[in-house]
Amino acid sequence: SLKASEETKTKFPFEFELQIKYQLQDSKLIIGYKIINHDTTKMPFSIGAHPAFSLPENFENYTLAFEKQENLDCFVLENDLIYSSYPIILKDKKMPLTYSIFEKDALIFKKLDSKKITILENNKPLLSVDFKDFKNFGIWTKPNAKFICLEPWLGYSDTINASGNIFEKEAIQVLDPKKSFDCQFSIQIL
Repeated sequence: SLKASEETKTKFPFEFELQIKYQLQDSKLIIGYKIINHDTTKMPFSIGAHPAFSLPENFENYTLAFEKQENLDCFVLENDLIYSSYPIILKDKKMPLTYSIFEKDALIFKKLDSKKITILENNKPLLSVDFKDFKNFGIWTKPNAKFICLEPWLGYSDTINASGNIFEKEAIQVLDPKKSFDCQFSIQIL
């Protein structure tokens, strides 16, 4: 649990509490978040995860299998701000992994129809991430790294035309006074 303190209030001036719960069920890890607004005013927030998964073999041996066939609108960053997008078209619900697709940093998806992504090694399922409570998603690695991050998000970086008002931020969540918000995602070894 993380609670508001004098230190947190210098950056985030709200009375809040964040609770994180980890639950293991057989080969599935469930990560739950509870955000509590103890304040008397509305509270903006974003929440997300940054789990990294080891890919010990050749990076090109791995593929991401999406739950649904979809044409993805992938957004890119410039100076840490979202400024444009380009399409990624899945073939048979799959995105082969290559380092070249990460040349502009993370793949940012403001919206996905899929709510589950599975890592395949040579077409064999290794693990899946189920993120039904999350609207946004990021996929990231570094050049020549032996890992991939599959990141469920509720919120993302500012856009280049952001006003600077957090309550106007694209994809910001707003919690009413004295209310709480729950969400969870899971990681399952297959």
